Amino acid sequence: VWSHQICDNSAKSGGLVAERYGVPSFFLDRPYGASEEDINYYAAELGEMVSFLEESSGRRMDWDRLLEVLGLAQQMTTLHREINEIKQAVPSPMANRRGSQLSNIGWLMAGTWEGVNYFTKVRDELKDRVNRGVGFIQQEKHRLLGVFPPPPIKWKLLDWMEKEHGAVVVADPLNFHWGEWEMDAAKPLDSLARRYFALPTSRQLHGPAADALLKDVVEDAWKHRVDGAIYWANIACRQGCAAIKSVKDVLRDRVGIPTVVADS
Repeated sequence: VWSHQICDNSAKSGGLVAERYGVPSFFLDRPYGASEEDINYYAAELGEMVSFLEESSGRRMDWDRLLEVLGLAQQMTTLHREINEIKQAVPSPMANRRGSQLSNIGWLMAGTWEGVNYFTKVRDELKDRVNRGVGFIQQEKHRLLGVFPPPPIKWKLLDWMEKEHGAVVVADPLNFHWGEWEMDAAKPLDSLARRYFALPTSRQLHGPAADALLKDVVEDAWKHRVDGAIYWANIACRQGCAAIKSVKDVLRDRVGIPTVVADS
C-alpha cells in the first residue's frame, strides 16, 4: 500500500517496489483539493483499501480497534494544538529540536498510548516553564519562524543556534499548524480522511499555497512574534522548494521580516 499523501514522487516509487517484490498492491489516491467532494472521494479510497487488505491478508477489518486508534489520534491532535499555543510565550519554553521530534513522534506513533504520553509530557513541561517565567535558554535574542523540516542529520545545528546566538525557532507551521478536525465515531473512514486533510504538512504542501501555506506562515509569524524566518530548502522536495519565493515575499510584504534560505 502506498500513497502520495505529501510527496508526489512517491506515486511512482510504490509501484516499483510492488513490481520488484511481485506482490499485490494498492495505490491510495489523495486528491489535490480539499472540498467535500475530495474528502468523500478519499474516504471511498480508504474503503477500497480496507477491502484490498482484507482480500490480501485473509483477515477482517476490526472497526472497534480503528475507533480506539482514532480516539487516541484525536487526543494527540488536541495536545499538539495546545503545545503550539503554549510555545507562543516569551521567552520560548521549547527547544529548537522539539518541533521536529514532535512531528516524527506524531507520524510514527499516531493513535498510540505512547504518542499520547509523549505529547502530554512535552505539554506539561512547557506549561511548567511558562508558569515559572523561564525559557528553554537563558537569554533569548532572536525569535525565528522555521519553514519546512530542518535536516535530521544536522539537528546539532539547532542546538548551536540556541547556545551561540540565542536564536529560538518559536514558530514551525509545517509541523504545528493543524486544520479543523474532530473525530466522528459514526463515520470512521470519513474521520480518517478528514484527518489526512487537516495534517499540517499535508494540507500546506498539496496546495494551492495561497489557501493554506501562505496563510499559516503569516498567522504564525504574527502570533509567535518572530523577528525573521529560516526556510530549510531540501532539494529532494519539489513542492517545498517551489514555494520559497512565495513564502519570502508574503513574509516581507505582510509581516515585514526577512527570510534566509538554507539550501540542503
